[in-house]
Amino acid sequence: MNIKYTMVIDKINKQLTLLEHYIPLCHRSNSEVSAATIGWHIEHLQLVMKNIISYLRTTKESSYAPKRSLRKWLIFTFKTIPRGTAKAPKSTQPYGPITLEKLQKSLVETRAILNTIGELKQNQHFNHPHFGNLNVHNTLQFFEIHNQHHIKIIKAILAG
Repeated sequence: MNIKYTMVIDKINKQLTLLEHYIPLCHRSNSEVSAATIGWHIEHLQLVMKNIISYLRTTKESSYAPKRSLRKWLIFTFKTIPRGTAKAPKSTQPYGPITLEKLQKSLVETRAILNTIGELKQNQHFNHPHFGNLNVHNTLQFFEIHNQHHIKIIKAILAG
């Protein structure tokens, strides 16, 4: 596996381990920070990773065309997503009751699919609504940044 992938995957796995510790607090919320519960944030970021990696498998490298954008540059450079700047697509919004068991099962699935990313070709990609086409390495960077965004929200919920 590409060393760049390995380094980012290690960071993502550390984030997933941290999130695992928050699962027992899944029903906690703080409306001053977020309308959603801690469980919603955990399930959302897992849905993002699982859905995108599944989609990456269906793309052809030959159709990859990176897009330059100031927004992408800022977020990828400073590794932070400002709160309230985007709405989660319906496919990444958790549905049904969020339970400890559901989150634990989802975490196992997320880790399993993340560990298959090395099977992808480097320019398999997905089209992000704000950043354009992201290849595998950019996708992993996006996961790390996006996960950290939600971890900060979870910490703020707990601090409040």
